[in-house]
Amino acid sequence: MGFTSENKPEKQITMGILAHVDAGKTTLSEGILYTCKAIRKLGRVDHQDAFLDTNTLERNRGITIFSKQAECTLGEFGITLLDTPGHVDFSAEMERTLQVLDYGILVISGADGVQGHTETLWRLLSRYQIPVFLFINKMDQPGTDRETLLVELKEKYHLSYILGINNDYICPLYPGDEVKTIYIGMVGKLLPCFYIQGKETHVGQCFEGLDASMIAAELVRRIHLNHDFIDEYEGEYTYPPSVLKMKDLKPWYNVQTTGEALVYFNYFVHNATIDAITDKLKKAAEEVMETILERTRQEIEWFSAKSGNNISIRDYNCKVITYEELYEKVRKIKGFSEEEIAQFEEYLDRIRKNLEGWQES
Repeated sequence: MGFTSENKPEKQITMGILAHVDAGKTTLSEGILYTCKAIRKLGRVDHQDAFLDTNTLERNRGITIFSKQAECTLGEFGITLLDTPGHVDFSAEMERTLQVLDYGILVISGADGVQGHTETLWRLLSRYQIPVFLFINKMDQPGTDRETLLVELKEKYHLSYILGINNDYICPLYPGDEVKTIYIGMVGKLLPCFYIQGKETHVGQCFEGLDASMIAAELVRRIHLNHDFIDEYEGEYTYPPSVLKMKDLKPWYNVQTTGEALVYFNYFVHNATIDAITDKLKKAAEEVMETILERTRQEIEWFSAKSGNNISIRDYNCKVITYEELYEKVRKIKGFSEEEIAQFEEYLDRIRKNLEGWQES
């Protein structure tokens, strides 16, 4: 893999990737080469098939020992990518590459923060006057603290932040799509979910129940793309919520109306707190329930007058509660002790960790 006189881009960049051991440096190199279509298969260090870990000793130990180079093209630039050792024992091999770099990417593990060798790398890059991109990796791992890490980096290296990119995973929009898009203007997002419990009935007695699907549909009408739920901060506005999934929970087709349904949304956030958003959504759900009950009452009255049937209007005593309120209600009714709740939460944490380990493998 390399450039020839025929395919060599006019603009050339030599880029080095440096990091403390186990920060994810080789994995990042692998991702860059794969994204630029320099390699066809995305290898992994733990699978011993990373493209740049060619030495048997490197693959067996899962670390980079020798500096390697690979070439790829990104737009109009030809990039010579240098993957350097991260272990302190092989610092001389890493420092040997600094003399030829145009730019450096310093990879920092979000889970581990700034480590001793990271500071050594920063001093070396400063000594050789190499412009540096900071790549904060592994921010999805438990125990990461984004704000603390950014403050630590700012104070240690006297940084002045101009731009931060916290981008979602991006996949092609259609087969053959080669555009790489960075979405701007969003800081974070929530995925609020509504579980709706109505009262099912036979379709031949439709006024004797309360259809959960009708409530779900009204929630979507009330929240989906509604600018009332846009979050604003210092003159910047998020996109409004979008419905991601709406589903009745009937296990199979039958002639009963829907007794249970769920709907959940994508909700972008700039600065609003979770409590404030929860309160806003709860109020919207309460308004939806009032709308549905009033509409049902009007339809019953109209049908009773036209058909001559005296259909009674039921009082459903509907309530909208949050998960925390439901949790406390169940705890009090069942009489669980604080110790039993703590044990159950530990059990749930173990399940979550097992699932995370299974997903990573």
